[in-house]
Amino acid sequence: MAEASTVSGFGRPAPVRLALTQEEDGPTVSEQPYGQHYPPMHRPPPAIPPPAGGPVRLPTRVEAVPGTPFGVAFLPVPRTVSGTAVGALVAGIGSLIVLLLVGCFGWLGAQNGVGALVGGAFAVLGTLLGAAGISLGVSARRQIRRSGVGGRGMAVAGISCGAAGIALIVLVMLVLLVT
Repeated sequence: MAEASTVSGFGRPAPVRLALTQEEDGPTVSEQPYGQHYPPMHRPPPAIPPPAGGPVRLPTRVEAVPGTPFGVAFLPVPRTVSGTAVGALVAGIGSLIVLLLVGCFGWLGAQNGVGALVGGAFAVLGTLLGAAGISLGVSARRQIRRSGVGGRGMAVAGISCGAAGIALIVLVMLVLLVT
């Protein structure tokens, strides 16, 4: 004899009958294996997902297309960010990260007597990144002032990170040379 939950003893599940019933709050679907009766399962209606991309933006103006029942909607466009400002910020932060390498490798090299040489190799890279951050930041501020794109804060942060990176690299190199 085969078990009641399988068909012909092959391990396949028994056939399932879907029953559609009408309840007071609407139709429901229940799965009932043959010969077994369960109360119907109530399923909530599917939720409507929110619109993609955040809140819905209303058009700033709508113009009719002559001769058709259609119109053209003009949506507000967010300001773009200056790529030069982003580059200034990346270069400025890069100079501060290289500063950590100058200090760490210089301190580890100081134990062998070659601290200034090891730190100096990374100091050149950090100084170049800091100078790039300053020059890109100044260029980005000019571009932002002329064209009206966004990113003024990133340009200022790139200038300040680049200047701080150069100043601290010089300070660390002086300490490594004295030690």
